[in-house]
Amino acid sequence: MRNDDDAGENGSPVAGRESVEARSGVSMAERDGTAGLAPWRRLRSGSGLLLDWLLPVVCAGCERPLPPGHGAPGLRNETRPAPRGWCEACAASLPGLEARRCAVCGEASSATDSKHPVTCPRCRSRPPSFDRTIVLADYAPPLDHLVQAIKFDGQSALAAPLGRLMARAAVRACPAGTHHGADAIVPIPMAAARLSRRGYNQALLLARPIARALGLPIAPTWLRRVREGAPASSLDAGERHGMLARAFVAQRVTPGASVLVVDDVMTTGATLQAAAIALKAAGAAVVVNCVAARTPNPGPPVARRPALASEPEC
Repeated sequence: MRNDDDAGENGSPVAGRESVEARSGVSMAERDGTAGLAPWRRLRSGSGLLLDWLLPVVCAGCERPLPPGHGAPGLRNETRPAPRGWCEACAASLPGLEARRCAVCGEASSATDSKHPVTCPRCRSRPPSFDRTIVLADYAPPLDHLVQAIKFDGQSALAAPLGRLMARAAVRACPAGTHHGADAIVPIPMAAARLSRRGYNQALLLARPIARALGLPIAPTWLRRVREGAPASSLDAGERHGMLARAFVAQRVTPGASVLVVDDVMTTGATLQAAAIALKAAGAAVVVNCVAARTPNPGPPVARRPALASEPEC
């Protein structure tokens, strides 16, 4: 069995694919289905159906086989109850998928008014540098295991189906047509040493399906990481923010740009805050986050314990 993925999505900054995506935006295959595909793409779709019979695609959540043809890249995404790589049950039952959240930081809210965006007291009193956060679901089973598999077990193929669910969340969070007002998608970069050890940047892999869904270019060169983070449990919130201050350098940002920043997990928001500060200092006007998972409110401080390798970074 295999996990569904797009060929060539290794997340390496030397892959040379980012510039192609920045020029092309949404592919014809993703927008119009198999009818608009070039002949070689139609052949690829047909061969994909045969491959599904021989080596079934499995759901990224429950790992059960999906029906043949579910993974064919030419099929129009809007016709599926679940995006490629997911069964209907898993795609609809992630923890916190329908939770009310603070529009700014993405933290779950107990507010019951569903007609207006909610802003938590912390964001009202001390607004962060980013303007909004789009969250797919909570950092809890099975999503936490999926994120850990991508980051720490080398399961990079799982990033594409997770990115497709994030793309749906991004489309739902934006009124019709407004997502086209963004100028670029910026994945949170990794420090060079960590990227060398892992071999790919999971944020870039997650960003690609979102870029296709929204018709936006990816601008990986707009943000560069100059300092590594640390596992989230090894530092308290204040230390995380202090450590990540000046962790990023932004460059070649289009003046007045609206930027969609993509990352896998939001814990305290320190990483995304530092990225937003750098992007706005370089000329960005609006910074919106899109993350796969949001950790729950940590509550009062507790005694620290040694960090585990499988825990999210700040």
